[in-house]
Amino acid sequence: PPPKCSDDSATEPRRSSVWLAPFRLLWSWLVGVCRALGNLGTAATAPGRAPLQAEASAARSCPAKPATKTNMSDALGRQLLTLLFSRKGGQIVVEQDVEQACEAYLRGRPWNSAHAAELIVMRGPPGVGKSTRAREILSERLGLDIAPSLAQQLLHICSTDDFFTKFQGAGQVYTYDKSKLGRNHAKNQERVKILTRLGVTPILVDNTNMSRKEMSPYLRLAQEAGYRTQIVEPSELQKDWKDLAMLLERNRRRQ
Repeated sequence: PPPKCSDDSATEPRRSSVWLAPFRLLWSWLVGVCRALGNLGTAATAPGRAPLQAEASAARSCPAKPATKTNMSDALGRQLLTLLFSRKGGQIVVEQDVEQACEAYLRGRPWNSAHAAELIVMRGPPGVGKSTRAREILSERLGLDIAPSLAQQLLHICSTDDFFTKFQGAGQVYTYDKSKLGRNHAKNQERVKILTRLGVTPILVDNTNMSRKEMSPYLRLAQEAGYRTQIVEPSELQKDWKDLAMLLERNRRRQ
């Protein structure tokens, strides 16, 4: 009998299956990859690390805290207090309550007023009356009916002598050390720089300032910060300010 013809309808599915096999494998691989990528955000990861989606969400919900004017003022205030009162460098020595009063005063910022920011340079030899007049000017600018507190003086009246002084309850003890003069002048200039950045006004520089060289660092800081400047000449404080006998007598009484 003639051979049976092959059944094409039976072999066609087998041929299609063989031809499609590579594509089915590729499809399965792609599905697996897509599932794996989709699970990266939710699947548990190595210990100590959050899932990627959680990390991204945290980054979006907790942005870096921007620097604000208040934050900057607080940082500058701490920097100033460290400069003035840190025990490491033998800085200004005061009672604990005075240091706390300075900190509270900086936080309160009571100097904000209608007055333009100003820096006043006092000039004259020791004993001519610079410090007395500086305190009077400060009281006038702050609208005080009484003498400014020690905290107010230390944060408005900047004298290099402060860094040689121990402010105690019974009074002040001044101990001059020539080897520290240059360092303390630099500290006083840094003090004024921080005060201008804080916007403190008025700032009074209570040094001898007998030469342009002594005054120029403070005048430059004022100009950079947009402060108005005023120079109080020794002749405004004492007409006979060149009278050595008078100056010696005044300084003797201060000791």
